[in-house]
Formats: sequence, structure tokens, C-alpha cells
Amino acid sequence: MVNMMNVRKNSAQFIFVFLGMLTAFGPFVTDMYLPSLPSMQVFFNTSVSMVQMGLTFSMLGLAFGQLILVL
Repeated sequence: MVNMMNVRKNSAQFIFVFLGMLTAFGPFVTDMYLPSLPSMQVFFNTSVSMVQMGLTFSMLGLAFGQLILVL
């Protein structure tokens, strides 16, 4: 028989650790994305603001993804 208290405790710990890993993922995305901004502008033949919008949407995606996981 499974003890429900242990299941809830393990579930809470998993969510806490998983959200912590997702929070740490944001700086990794930024550190990989920022150095490539000038070359992305040339490759896609677009403006700097359009390339920077990609970084904005990646941060928004990380934020909303964490909210959806919790809800």
C-alpha cells in the first residue's frame, strides 16, 4: 500500500526541482543566443530589432511554460 503523504511530498519535491531547472535554463538560453545576434541578422537579412524579438519570445515562452506546468 502506498503512503499518500510520501507521494505528495515526492510530487512537491519533483515540481520544486523541475521548476528550479527551468529557471536555470533561461540564463543558458540567453548566453547562447546573444553572441549569435549579429550573424543571425546577416543570415536572415533582417533588422536588429527583429532578431532581438526572438530573444524576447524565448523568455516569454520560458515564463509561460513554467506557469502552465504549475497550473
